[in-house]
Amino acid sequence: MKLVIALLLLGTAAAEGCTCLGRRPFCEVPPRLDPRTSKAVFVGMVVAADPITGFGRERRIRFRVEEQFLGSPGSEFTLLGGSGLCCDCSVAFQVGRRYLVVAHQNEGGWSTNGCYGTSELDGRRAEIELRALHEWKQGKAMTRSLDGAVADNTRRGLAGFRTNPPPVGWKVTLTGPGLLRETATREDGGFDFDQLPVARLRLTLSPPPGWLGDRTPPQEVDLTTAACASAYFEVREVQGSVRGRLRREDGRNPQYLPVTALPASAGRRFPEAHTNAAGEFTIDGLEPGDYLLAVHLNAQPDSGLVRSYYPGVAEPSQAHRFRVECGQTVDLPEWTLPHR
Repeated sequence: MKLVIALLLLGTAAAEGCTCLGRRPFCEVPPRLDPRTSKAVFVGMVVAADPITGFGRERRIRFRVEEQFLGSPGSEFTLLGGSGLCCDCSVAFQVGRRYLVVAHQNEGGWSTNGCYGTSELDGRRAEIELRALHEWKQGKAMTRSLDGAVADNTRRGLAGFRTNPPPVGWKVTLTGPGLLRETATREDGGFDFDQLPVARLRLTLSPPPGWLGDRTPPQEVDLTTAACASAYFEVREVQGSVRGRLRREDGRNPQYLPVTALPASAGRRFPEAHTNAAGEFTIDGLEPGDYLLAVHLNAQPDSGLVRSYYPGVAEPSQAHRFRVECGQTVDLPEWTLPHR
């Protein structure tokens, strides 16, 4: 079975929901390399925050500064932040929580958002970034590290993509000059390697049989110019498919007819395909199970279209049921559509 896995080397780990693409970790881009000069970088706890009033609305956030790395924020610091709602690239600041803050000064005062580099001090990424800032502040060489995640992009049920539990316990291997390291994905699908050499390394994922992806992954991780890197694997579980051919009673090929696979069990999505010029169709991405086939499933009574079920019957109770197994393609005999 051919296995292809997509690996995207990103500047930061993939986030749930919306992702701020401009965000890059400090271990990759130290603050002194940032072209902006009017900025403050510090660790602080939120002691007061205006309520969220809507998407894109700025609100005042007040911090008690615990440690400063750049600029002179003082013991307390107030800035403007966004709503923290999806896709406005801001941080949902909450009173009593600690954050690594990167603030920039403009005509309206100090402001920040997720794309600047501000993030809550929670999780492995925050530990790596805070360590990088300490090393940078002390003039030390930054410790090399690599982190990443594996996401299951298989379409399952009515919900579609990105609702599957992350793959857990999958082996991830990192190799390089004199280096062989292995780890396994955690319960959140993530993995990391620390204390790495300044070198070009090779990262591979070893999933169990029956999984595939969309593209051949880049294999090389470059830690010669940056102190960290992130990797993101997208995988899909192998599923089944059905293919066949439709004819009209007069022998013509019905082109662009919607053919729908109906799962015998409720609560799953209805995969669909359209016939080509030869009346042929293929429906991919079928979960293992029993199915019926229908043409013009959503046809209305006054539309002039005839709903039909394989192998050419009017009622689903009369339809032929077929089974699809994992990785199997079911070839059905030619199907003649009933006369309108």
